[in-house]
Amino acid sequence: MKPMISVIIPLYKGKKYIPQILNMMDQNSRRLKSASMEVVFINDYPEEKIELDTCNCTYSVKIFVNDRNMGIHKSRIRGIELCSGDYILMLDQDDVIADNYLENQYSKMGSSDWIVSSGIYRYEDGSEEDIFMSKKHQLACLDKWCYYMYSNPIASPGQVLLRKKCIPDLWKNTYLRINGSDDYFLWILLVENKARGVINPEKLYVHISTGENTSLNEVSMKRSDYEVTELLSEKINWWKIHRIRRKAEYFTSECKTLGVKLKYMDVGIFRKVYQICRL
Repeated sequence: MKPMISVIIPLYKGKKYIPQILNMMDQNSRRLKSASMEVVFINDYPEEKIELDTCNCTYSVKIFVNDRNMGIHKSRIRGIELCSGDYILMLDQDDVIADNYLENQYSKMGSSDWIVSSGIYRYEDGSEEDIFMSKKHQLACLDKWCYYMYSNPIASPGQVLLRKKCIPDLWKNTYLRINGSDDYFLWILLVENKARGVINPEKLYVHISTGENTSLNEVSMKRSDYEVTELLSEKINWWKIHRIRRKAEYFTSECKTLGVKLKYMDVGIFRKVYQICRL
């Protein structure tokens, strides 16, 4: 029997995205030879009733409705709990992936626990930019020090295919109340647990920047990062916690005056050293 890939997609007022999502999944299904697939929607806005027309689908499509709005982390966890797959891909409702994404990622994953594809940012004005500046930049996804000293190099979980069994219990058994950093939390746990990772240099993922993405809401991201440090407090040492907090404080400062830069000089120095030495 072929292994199964479960594509988990939380929806929030996301009914309008479903035709595009199913079209992407149809294209991937046609090209997927090495595994089978299923799509699991989690409707996190129960006020919006969604009925799926799946009569032409050659793969399983399921939709589950949360009793109340639970946030993206809890919705992803619920999707993982309810899915049947051996491998997991978590997409946002407005993500775009290549027609051969699943086959390409799975065929290159081998015995690894997770694989990170390359991709592009697509902005509101139609311009595009590579997510990774170089191969070394992409390799930083597998380097735990990058997450403490520099930044989260992975734009979205949509870049990552991972084995279900390697998803850490701490990530599945707790959840962030504030949206934004649950993926950052997951990557830190994976690298801290020495999960075997590999990169895929092909650009298979498109991150759509609408100007309203949670990752652009600096105050929300700071609060979400702080939640991550609380959950990690007994998992990693105090210095790593300190580095996450200092980075969050600097990047959510109201202005980048000389005084602010001096106050957070350590953040600037660590980032510059990391960038020179590792990227």
